[in-house]
Amino acid sequence: MTLIASPPAATTRSTTNADPTLAATLAQLSSSHFRALLGTYGLTNLENVARLALPLLLGRAVDGLLRGSRWPLIGYVVAHAAYAALGVARRRWDTRAFTHIYAEEAAAVVARLHRAGADGSRVAARAAMTREFVDFFERDVPALLFAGYAMIGAAIALFGLCPAAAAGCLLMLPPAVGLNRWYAARCARVNRTLNSALEREVAVVTAGRPKAVAAQFGRVRRQKVRLSDLEAINFGLTDVMILVLMAGSMLAHAWSATPTAGELVAVSRYVVLFMCGLDSAPMLVQQLTRLQDVHRRLYASPSR
Repeated sequence: MTLIASPPAATTRSTTNADPTLAATLAQLSSSHFRALLGTYGLTNLENVARLALPLLLGRAVDGLLRGSRWPLIGYVVAHAAYAALGVARRRWDTRAFTHIYAEEAAAVVARLHRAGADGSRVAARAAMTREFVDFFERDVPALLFAGYAMIGAAIALFGLCPAAAAGCLLMLPPAVGLNRWYAARCARVNRTLNSALEREVAVVTAGRPKAVAAQFGRVRRQKVRLSDLEAINFGLTDVMILVLMAGSMLAHAWSATPTAGELVAVSRYVVLFMCGLDSAPMLVQQLTRLQDVHRRLYASPSR
């Protein structure tokens, strides 16, 4: 069962009114491949839960060794081995599940566009764009789950270990949201231009006119450079916030009630985990804006 290639049942309305929303398309794709996605996301959730336990167990292992006990270290090693095993199992499952999903969906897109009378260049370009949907489920949903677990789980753990550090994490959220809204708006414009250029690429290359080919690859290069520049700006500003958070959290915990070495280790690791979740937001924003534009093109009239 496929969904990317399957238009809505109502065909008497205009294309704009009949086209499904991106959310509806993603929901239908989830339903079509429910078993495969359930397996991979079940393993992803278990992997994230195990990751959240590791900083606390590491801190206890450090304190245990300072007291002369090795049992907390053994517990940490067992937990880390379980986390690694879950990671291996998820990666093996992912490859099998998502290569199958892509093969099924891309073939269906090609069949639908040929029936609709699309020219060869648009069929090739839009079939390749189908990969964006599979990438969303294979790469972006797990990244979103990681960000959620990392930020929420780390904040909860920090409230128990060092409330000042947890408060600092929460104070970082409003500027991070504002930065990513700015980033999303600019990425959306660049992605529209880039995808339009990519749709024309097969036709331009097939025609083989040197000047047109050079101009085509120049357009693609410029848009990719613009995306890279936006990402670099966002990365730099996010890292400044991360640096402030890390330094402030460590100082706050050190100035509080006398911390153990293990508590300092745990606090630092949870702050890093929170920052990793925060740092993944810019890439997720870019991928979602790109997916929105790809979705529009896949359901557009073949002549557009």
